[in-house]
Amino acid sequence: MVNDRNEFNVISNSEIEKILRITSAAKQAAMEEKPKSDATSLDETERSIISYCQRQVQLANDVVYNQFAVFKKLMTKATMAVSKIENLKFIHETFKDKYQYDIGKSVQEANIIKNELDLAKKDLYSFKQDNKIVRQEQSSTKPLLNWAIVFAIVFSESILNASFFAKGSELGLLGGIIQAFVIVMINVLVANLVVLIIRRRNIITISSIEKVGYTILSAILVGTLACFHFLVGHYRDALRIDFDNAYAFSVLNFTANPFVLIDFESYILVLMGFLFFIVLVIDLYKLKDPYPGYAEIQHKYDKIKTQYEDLNFMLLDEENEISTQINKKIDLMKEEVHAVYEEIQGLQIAKQQLENKYLEHIAYIKSLAISTVESYRSMNTDMRTTPKPKYFGTPIEFNYTAVEFIYMDDREKIVSLETAINHLPALELEAKRNIEKIKKDLKASSYGEIA
Repeated sequence: MVNDRNEFNVISNSEIEKILRITSAAKQAAMEEKPKSDATSLDETERSIISYCQRQVQLANDVVYNQFAVFKKLMTKATMAVSKIENLKFIHETFKDKYQYDIGKSVQEANIIKNELDLAKKDLYSFKQDNKIVRQEQSSTKPLLNWAIVFAIVFSESILNASFFAKGSELGLLGGIIQAFVIVMINVLVANLVVLIIRRRNIITISSIEKVGYTILSAILVGTLACFHFLVGHYRDALRIDFDNAYAFSVLNFTANPFVLIDFESYILVLMGFLFFIVLVIDLYKLKDPYPGYAEIQHKYDKIKTQYEDLNFMLLDEENEISTQINKKIDLMKEEVHAVYEEIQGLQIAKQQLENKYLEHIAYIKSLAISTVESYRSMNTDMRTTPKPKYFGTPIEFNYTAVEFIYMDDREKIVSLETAINHLPALELEAKRNIEKIKKDLKASSYGEIA
């Protein structure tokens, strides 16, 4: 883990000789009889050698301090990794805050709809109980198809009747279409009235007399419509005889012989009109549930229920999204923690290797300083004519400030990280349990499931 770019710079004897010009300095000092025989302190060259080597020690210290910065950064990562693991204890609170913030408005809306759903359900239950209904609502499952049949009948009957009336009309096809459309609308109107009366007859609370009355009224409407279609048939016959007096002739002929027509096509016109009426009654009757009001109250409940279910699904999606984000956050934290742990695995060994190299290098610099000073003194002594100073015989002192390597703090942090990583699975499991508990609590306090 020691950075190769920060390797210690090793200076050889020849390099220091070249840099400080030791031999030349020794000759020059000897010629000048320096240092004096009675001198007691180092001369300039000796101080230069010691100073130079002390600077080399400082450079080595800088290398160590630079590497210490790397180690410290790793230890900071380790401390942060431990903190991240410890924060797992509180990640469910993060989930709770995010859940309440992101889903709060939707939950309020769900509460309102839930109240509406409860009321609609109560109304539906009361309606079924009051009217003794135990079956499911029986409206058409394909109302668009029923309405399509109605429009198809209107269109078909209009075209068919128009072709009949056009043959006896001075306005031709246009006149036939106008007359045919009026007849078709009467057919549709009466069919609706008959269906409404039949449904009204199904109400459980009405009396037998009322039911008989509705039955008679239905029969009267059907009979009246049948007479109307025969009157239309007489009108078509009259159109072919006297267009200007067709209305009067049709009434007279109908009064005299209501069910006897002149033209066979007029019979077809009456038959088709009545058949279309029967199909309309059947189709409109099947469009909604036969019991009055049941379809409306059931559809109201179903609509609110669908709205509530859709909102619940949306809330579930939002909840899953938040859970996914939290799980991703946990997974990312685990990856980062394990990456840091892998990175610091060799820290102690690397630090010990750095210390060994450092101490070896410092010892070398000290030896270099002493040997260089001794070499300088030896050359100075050999070349001078006066006695050498007495301090030449004393041991050479090389004072420097060394870097202190401390391992205990790093070991404690590494052990702390190892312990935290060992506890990580249990903390993760506990965090996820707490999140699930929060989900249940928030759901219970905010909105309920559809009954």
